[in-house]
Amino acid sequence: MAHTTNRHFRPLSELNLIDNFLFHEMLADKENGEEFCRILLKTILNKEVRHVKITPQKNILGPDTDNHGIRMDAYLEEVSDCDAIDADIAPDIYDIEPNQTYEVDTLPKRMRYYHALIDAGLLRIGEGYDKLPNVVVIFILPYAPFGQDRCAYTMQNMIKEDPSIKYNDGALKMILYTKGKAGNPRKELMDMLKYFEQSTTDNVTNPDIESLHHMVDRIKERKGVEFRIYEIVGMG
Repeated sequence: MAHTTNRHFRPLSELNLIDNFLFHEMLADKENGEEFCRILLKTILNKEVRHVKITPQKNILGPDTDNHGIRMDAYLEEVSDCDAIDADIAPDIYDIEPNQTYEVDTLPKRMRYYHALIDAGLLRIGEGYDKLPNVVVIFILPYAPFGQDRCAYTMQNMIKEDPSIKYNDGALKMILYTKGKAGNPRKELMDMLKYFEQSTTDNVTNPDIESLHHMVDRIKERKGVEFRIYEIVGMG
């Protein structure tokens, strides 16, 4: 007798941005994908990001066939305006990973591995290390990663003996906890993360989230999307 796996089906109308299917549909949307990422990065990083090039579910292979590869949910490259591109300035790279799988013990090393594989493909032969772009890896979690109630955890390399010495290697990691409140986080970030986990009208609290909510509604109403989610998580 063939083994069958029971799969839990949730209709598209009940999905939230933290769910992989809806998140990927937003990234792949030609009309709104860039604006979605721009608003998300602006809220998380508290800075303006004007334009991004999006690669949904980008695969990066290991250095050899026996090595572990990765598939990133959202690989984003910040780009300049067409009339202001400077070939000597490398674009910042962002990797955004909504992750509902509980993996507290392995998460730090997973983020380290993601950073390593991203870096490995960023320099061409003959290029100097000064051409290596800044890389920001962001995980968004619905659970507390370190048993505390913080909203944001930011990890950046430093000189342990004297943290006052500037040590900027361009590597930054962030873990965001959707329910966190400790540490006096910005209200905009807390509200965005709350909406990310529960993408409903009740959680629309500012113009940026309202814009995202309109995008989410359009995706959920689009003909053919409901059929794709049946194929992926409901049938077979």
